[in-house]
Amino acid sequence: MTNLKLTDREWQEFNMVDIFDIKDGYYNKKPPIEKGGTIPFLGATQYNNGITSFYSEETISEYDKIGTISDKDSTKRIFKGNCIAITNNGSVGNAYYQEVDFTCSHDITPIYLKNYKLNRLIALFLIPSLIKSGQSFEYGKKWRPKRMK
Repeated sequence: MTNLKLTDREWQEFNMVDIFDIKDGYYNKKPPIEKGGTIPFLGATQYNNGITSFYSEETISEYDKIGTISDKDSTKRIFKGNCIAITNNGSVGNAYYQEVDFTCSHDITPIYLKNYKLNRLIALFLIPSLIKSGQSFEYGKKWRPKRMK
């Protein structure tokens, strides 16, 4: 392994849309509490990597965005892993690497690297810059996908 330093590269500013595919979260009401679920539910929290509970795929596909049983939009409720999830409400501007598939509320904006698969080490390098970028946003001026773009 080489001993690379940040000064070994030429750095420049970029717009988020140049390197990230920015997704809208799903307006998702948390289903009733379930035991034994394996898919994380991410919410607007600064704790536990954004995870507020776990659900099964069946429960996620069963309950719609207003908390009733419906299969409408069921394919939009689970996001692929290997992304950075950014909170845009509540604890605005927190960013977490999500390795596995997950579901989330609309308070989360998943972002994916364009043309490259994100991994934990790259995410840990990018997250401090993303958090710094989001510091000017707050509850009244949310850091929604439109503002990120």
